[in-house]
Amino acid sequence: MAIVFPDGTQEFPGRLIKATNIYDTATRVSTTTYNSTRVDALDFWYNINLAHTGSFTKIGSSTESFITMLGHVNTWVDGNSHGFLAWIGTSTSATEYVHMGEEAYTLGNPRQSAACQRLNCSFTALGAGTHTFRCAAGRGDTSGTRGARQFNPESDKSATDCPNMSTRSTIIALELAL
Repeated sequence: MAIVFPDGTQEFPGRLIKATNIYDTATRVSTTTYNSTRVDALDFWYNINLAHTGSFTKIGSSTESFITMLGHVNTWVDGNSHGFLAWIGTSTSATEYVHMGEEAYTLGNPRQSAACQRLNCSFTALGAGTHTFRCAAGRGDTSGTRGARQFNPESDKSATDCPNMSTRSTIIALELAL
């Protein structure tokens, strides 16, 4: 998989300023409560308990550097996942966002509920300071969802031919010079 940087090329645009592992766990976190939280005025609702969240401190200004998030996150959603959003901000507001396009139906997922999302997205308008990154599987309507982060495919999805262990999610923030 090639990395495409904000300038549209695959050439490394500058030097690495800082790398921070902001999320790395295999601990299963679940919720049985159906929940629907909207991010800003975007057409995106998600279960707040199923968001993968981590913070990082950016050194450079928006004209000196940008942030690229790399990683892999796993979410099982009962209520069907129809999208996957990555954003900088609070649980209900986004300074910058990237719709990752994860849609279980079009990916041919027979259970239409697992979001095993690779992360490769950049945020270019962030100033220096501490920022919170969030990503979550969600929907384009207010129907609630429930499920688990770092889900166990055997127990959460009743897939008896899968390994009986939790999946792992990792997110790394790279600050790169412009």
